Parts: sequence; structure tokens; C-alpha cells
Amino acid sequence: MERGCMARREAGIGCALLAPSLFGIAAFLLLPILVVVWLSMQRWDLLSPASFVGLDNFRDVFTDPSFGKSLLITGLFVLLVIPVQTVFGLFAANLLNRGLPGSGFFRVLYVIPWICAPLALGVVWKWIFCAHGRGIECALG
Repeated sequence: MERGCMARREAGIGCALLAPSLFGIAAFLLLPILVVVWLSMQRWDLLSPASFVGLDNFRDVFTDPSFGKSLLITGLFVLLVIPVQTVFGLFAANLLNRGLPGSGFFRVLYVIPWICAPLALGVVWKWIFCAHGRGIECALG
């Protein structure tokens, strides 16, 4: 009898510890999915208010003659291009990891785009918020 009470207490503690995670999943995963489903059943052109059309949008997509061709092209892309890119990427990573002559140079070439984009963004924001206050004025004319 005491064993059942202890198991129920542990189950209650487990549920209490899971509750915040389940709330986070519901808030950041399920809620956006529900909003997307709701928006997919609206006709909205951004200039007029949205109107509920139900499954008409889906019927329009599935009866469109170009939908099948688009689906085929997307499927071919997934089946052909992505595996080839994955194999080449793993091959290149393996070569760079072996320490062959010149691998350091190619590592630098690979990392430079990761460095340049945030660096350029930082320079632009520094220019916009410069101490003289002329950055935004120059950009806006």
C-alpha cells in the first residue's frame, strides 16, 4: 500500500517538473503551428481585412496544374542535390581534418565569410550611430 502512494507522489513530482517544459513546447511550437493553420484558411492581400475561406486555398493549390510539376522538382532537388552536397561537405571536412599541406589556408578561406558578414554589419551600425550624428542623415539623404 505504501509503495503505491510513493509511486503516485513520484509521478506527481515528475509531472510538476515537466510542466514548465511542456508549457514552453506548447507556447513556442504548438501555438505557431495553430496560427499557421488558421492563417492558411484566410484570404488576405495585406490591403484589405482577412476573410475566412476554409479549405478553398488548399483546393486551389491542389487543382493548380503547376503544383505537380513544382512538387516533382522539389522532390528531385531533395533526392539529388542535398545528398551530393552532404557527401562533398563530409569529404572536404575529412580532408581538412587530416592536416594535409595547405589545409590551414583552406580553413581560413572557409571561415572568412563567417567573419566578414558580422564585421560588415558592425561597421554599418557604427556608422549609423556615429558620434557626430550624421550616419542616418547621410543614409536618408
